[in-house]
Amino acid sequence: MTTASILNNVIGPVMPGSSSSHTAGPYHIAKMCRSMIGELPCEISFTFEPASSIAEVYHEQGSDLALIMGTLDLPLTDPRFKKAFDLFPSYGVDIKFIIKSFPEACHPNSIKIEAKLKDGS
Repeated sequence: MTTASILNNVIGPVMPGSSSSHTAGPYHIAKMCRSMIGELPCEISFTFEPASSIAEVYHEQGSDLALIMGTLDLPLTDPRFKKAFDLFPSYGVDIKFIIKSFPEACHPNSIKIEAKLKDGS
């Protein structure tokens, strides 16, 4: 018999921080992108609006790590989370983080994702 955790099963899953909102959101965005394209991209870039809070703290808050883990389709609770930068080269993925305005941004913390697959699409 498994037991339920009030924090993990009722309130929400445990997420690495220091800011769970800056890890959980980006993780699920990258994971959804990976699911939509159906395979691991060979290249992927994440662009942040310069005035956004995520652009200012994406590295310090672990958003970059969360985006990598979601792209690689690894669990957010994987013990290798803090070493995500060491993981992605072995998967053959070129990952870039860019701070630059983009006209499609509809929210200050919008993230523009551009992915390229092995077949060039």
